[in-house]
Amino acid sequence: MCIIVAKKKGIDLPKKDILENCYLNNSDGAGFMYNDNEKVVIKKGFFEFEKFYSELMKIDDIKNKDVVLHFRIATSGGINKEKCHPFALSDSVKVLNTTYLYARYGVAHNGVLSDYVKNSDNLSDTQNFIKEFLTPIYQLNKNFTYNKGAIKLISSETKGSRLAILNKNNMKLIGDFIEDDNGVYYSNTSYKSAYYYSYPKYFSYYNNTAYKTEKLELKKGDILYYKNDTNDFFLVDEDDKYYLLNSNIYEKK
Repeated sequence: MCIIVAKKKGIDLPKKDILENCYLNNSDGAGFMYNDNEKVVIKKGFFEFEKFYSELMKIDDIKNKDVVLHFRIATSGGINKEKCHPFALSDSVKVLNTTYLYARYGVAHNGVLSDYVKNSDNLSDTQNFIKEFLTPIYQLNKNFTYNKGAIKLISSETKGSRLAILNKNNMKLIGDFIEDDNGVYYSNTSYKSAYYYSYPKYFSYYNNTAYKTEKLELKKGDILYYKNDTNDFFLVDEDDKYYLLNSNIYEKK
């Protein structure tokens, strides 16, 4: 799944409990980036929420900076510090795998880029996309985030995904983001509270559908989460069923 949380200059960060929801629902590693003077600062590879939050709170004058947070559910490239987002915009494998650095541009992604899931260099789909597609655009136009044609091209290549691209001056969001009442942007709804139960105590499971075996106080649209060797999510529907496929949430049709 993953989730991007983005806030622009002059906007407060979400409260700690919301960020913790993001981490608990997307727990394969976290990171953040922010613009500071003439650079973008990237720090990532956090696997404990309190360490992540403590490091985030060290940012000086954070309200007056553009800040992008990313919480990961792994889809390719494995679960490790190097595959956490954000990434520097680069075609260097070494740079793409660096967990603390300064950059001209930083990139965070939510979604799956199937055409970029490859075994070469042991990179994730996002890293391959940055290396093979986004970096050449940057090399042609160093200010590509201000170019409508470039943004249209990126949107077409990543259709269905969400991207946050940050430079020293501003933030560009691509794809469908949710803006809350405080002006914070989220790439999906997994910033909301999760309900934690253990399989199979509360479920019977048949044909990709989980059926409740005990009464739970849930409503349509709530996310129900359990953790085993993989992370699996269920979405409540009208019949108290939860549709599961490839660790992603789908509404039962």
